[in-house]
Amino acid sequence: MATDSFGQSVTLYQNSEAPNLEAMIKNLADGTIPRGVMRFASSSARAATLTSPVEGMVTWLQDVNRLYVYDGSTWQEIPYDSRLFAYKTGNTSRASTTTLAADPHLTFTVAANTTYTLSGFLVYDGIDTADLKFGFTAPAGTTGSWWPGAADSSMNALAYAPRWGALTDVTTATMAVGAQGAGTILAAAPKGLVITSGTPGTFSLVWAQNSSSGTATILRTHSWLRLDRM
Repeated sequence: MATDSFGQSVTLYQNSEAPNLEAMIKNLADGTIPRGVMRFASSSARAATLTSPVEGMVTWLQDVNRLYVYDGSTWQEIPYDSRLFAYKTGNTSRASTTTLAADPHLTFTVAANTTYTLSGFLVYDGIDTADLKFGFTAPAGTTGSWWPGAADSSMNALAYAPRWGALTDVTTATMAVGAQGAGTILAAAPKGLVITSGTPGTFSLVWAQNSSSGTATILRTHSWLRLDRM
């Protein structure tokens, strides 16, 4: 039997061979299906079907919505959604509270076992006795470090030096940054690294006032947060 002209070893029947429609269709299916994107309900379903995978095979797992390629020894994920980006479409005000809560706009769904760089631009204002306290929540087992990219909460002028302290916890630790008065717009530009473990889930910016005040601290429209997959 002959093979295809693209070097993919797909078996083709010739006119000189005895007719066998069943074998012809099976040869064509066996030669082409493994070279496309094969869909499976889960990794266990894939393992049960592809007991001897071949290097270069590509599969889609429906339970986690992820694409994988076999490199000859293991299934490697193909990151097709390498950038996660969210921005605020409206202001969010919080007054008389120091209880952290997720921002309604700045949240993502992150993958398991993945490393992301973190960056953002947070536009805010509030009175100088309340300030802004923020951090992040992430799936269990997530590690990393981050820096707020803003002035310290003790700031007393717009030209105040930035806070250089960083945190080595992206799931529970928070940091307070300075405010200078209601209507005086300031910005924080957080940066960091986020490493998820075996659990996918939600990654969110959480924030509140650092000291409770009846005058609201406001995280404003056009603030944004981004995770870039490494």
